[in-house]
Amino acid sequence: MEAIRIKTTPVNRRVTIDLPSEMDGEEVEVIILAPEKVSEEKRTFRKPSPELADTIISDDLIAPAVPEDEWEAMQ
Repeated sequence: MEAIRIKTTPVNRRVTIDLPSEMDGEEVEVIILAPEKVSEEKRTFRKPSPELADTIISDDLIAPAVPEDEWEAMQ
């Protein structure tokens, strides 16, 4: 099955789709998806999991995992 993705804006609640000539006379399936709207509520009320309470990062997350002189060891 060949998929063609087209993003378009309806005009007067209508959408026109021009298909390739190879699909002439073929049966096709058309699926219309409305864009998801992200509500502000989801963004502002995100909270970390309670399981993470009292956890502490005690390592330097920016420092390399291996010394610089070992960077070329795999080459």
